[in-house]
Amino acid sequence: MHWLLCDFGNVLVRRNPVEAAKLLELSGLSESELRTRYWAQGHPYDASLTLHDYWSSILQCGPGDDRVEQLVATDIAMWMNPIQESIDAVSRSKARGYRLALFSNAPVEFVEPINSAPWLSNFERCFLSCDVGAKPAAEAFLRVCKELDATPSQVTFIDDRPENIEGAAALGMRTALFTRAEQMDEI
Repeated sequence: MHWLLCDFGNVLVRRNPVEAAKLLELSGLSESELRTRYWAQGHPYDASLTLHDYWSSILQCGPGDDRVEQLVATDIAMWMNPIQESIDAVSRSKARGYRLALFSNAPVEFVEPINSAPWLSNFERCFLSCDVGAKPAAEAFLRVCKELDATPSQVTFIDDRPENIEGAAALGMRTALFTRAEQMDEI
């Protein structure tokens, strides 16, 4: 059996603009400053930092700052906005015989929201970087393959980030750089 391994952010979900605006307001930063700090912290956030530590670092504040809890909740809500076309394409992939798994660079606070999202019910397995390591590291992809009981050649990986696609392809996975949901119908 062949696995379709999907990234989460910008493949299955997109940022909710209302929550993104709320995040900006809560942070007290300019839009460009928030964007720079948010994405500059990405890799440690994905692999080892909690959202609380992540937001404390972005705000350069101590753990007692009341905004941190609000920012954590808003950050999660911002990313729980499904791209219906992608969810539908994943369902069609399953109907064609693919087994479905999700692999996202995300901290531990996303485990429960992802595992309880009804629109992700077609996914047999969900892997987050807080548990298996962050993409594009070879060790993370190999750990996911081991957990799926699959070789890299039995996995097709779709992601929106070229460096993640390159990491998966180097191990022998079939890959697709996500630009539109219909790509899943072409796999």
